[in-house]
Amino acid sequence: MNARTSIFARALLVLPLPIALAAALVSACAGSLPGSLEEGRFATCESNADCTARDAGTEAGICWNLRCVQCLYDTDCAAGSYCADNLCKTLDPKPAEEKDPTDQNAKNIDECIKACTDKECIDTCNARFPDAKKKRRGR
Repeated sequence: MNARTSIFARALLVLPLPIALAAALVSACAGSLPGSLEEGRFATCESNADCTARDAGTEAGICWNLRCVQCLYDTDCAAGSYCADNLCKTLDPKPAEEKDPTDQNAKNIDECIKACTDKECIDTCNARFPDAKKKRRGR
């Protein structure tokens, strides 16, 4: 390789780089421009009708700050609910039912007592298996 060839080869490698970067920048910005054909990753709204049409009548029917939310005020929620963080939440959430350890299908007193965590539960197990209590004392 002579000096003239190496300069020409370098020019071919260096010149396309700015052009490629400019093309990548233009294509990246084209997707986020207003009026682009794609809705993008985060869909926006301009009116409540946009939210209702997009969500097919689900709860998120209010357009606020260019996004669909369930509520802005407590009056936007159904009776017995309030608005918190743009979501309708119930006033009286149903507590999770506690599992009764003595309600299990324990076949003997030992299985029943293993599931217990307090004295009241143990008393219930003793009442369910009265004969076993007598046998345990006789050991």
